[in-house]
Amino acid sequence: MTELHFQGKTISVPEPKSSSEVLADLEAKIGSKRDSETNYCFIEVDINHFKAWFDVYGPEQRILMLYRLYAELKREEISKSNDIEYTARIGDDKFLCVSTSANPEALVGMIKSRLESVTVEKYDEAKSRKTAGDFELDPQKVTVRLGVATYFGRNPDLHLLLEKAYEAKNSITSGIAFVKAK
Repeated sequence: MTELHFQGKTISVPEPKSSSEVLADLEAKIGSKRDSETNYCFIEVDINHFKAWFDVYGPEQRILMLYRLYAELKREEISKSNDIEYTARIGDDKFLCVSTSANPEALVGMIKSRLESVTVEKYDEAKSRKTAGDFELDPQKVTVRLGVATYFGRNPDLHLLLEKAYEAKNSITSGIAFVKAK
């Protein structure tokens, strides 16, 4: 866990998991559903401009942003009501959500909206808005892109679904990309 002491409390963000850890976790979480026809929705969330954001605002803001995004993904309003089976941090600036929701489009729209409503306090007013390359960073606005792989049926190839979500996310620079896995 990565920790930060902020406003009198300790907040923590899980360390990124490897692909093999994620696949083992998924087998344990959704393995029992593999024999029945189920909707599977793998959502890879990537924070836009994360390295530039980190370089400009520093490690404390990075941890605070990751904590708030992870907490938002774990909120009951998103996770329980949308059959989210698994949520993990899979890279410095990436998260994975796996759902068996019957309506992946609505779920993905809700996740994007909720994540982009996250704000992070400024530690230093002088750093409130900075330019990094050709874009302006704003600590009060976090943007994400989502790659979504869906599959309906029995015995999903979990590794393929992970790959397809990753490919979908990498096919765009912002917004949401959907792909069906076969």
